Amino acid sequence: MIVKLLVIVGVIYVVYNLYFKTKIDNTQDKGEEVDTMVKCSNCGVYVAKSDAIVKSDKYYCSKECL
Repeated sequence: MIVKLLVIVGVIYVVYNLYFKTKIDNTQDKGEEVDTMVKCSNCGVYVAKSDAIVKSDKYYCSKECL
């Protein structure tokens, strides 16, 4: 009885650690650069710098805000 319980607890422990270990590894910094967020000069919405439209050194979120 106790042996079965210990085996079940051991299996749960191993599965739990494997699941959360890979989850933690996936969230760690892997050297990927994060894109800077910039504020739209017209409406104030933040947008990724790579997606923003630049005109006269100002950032815009869309063509509608130009």
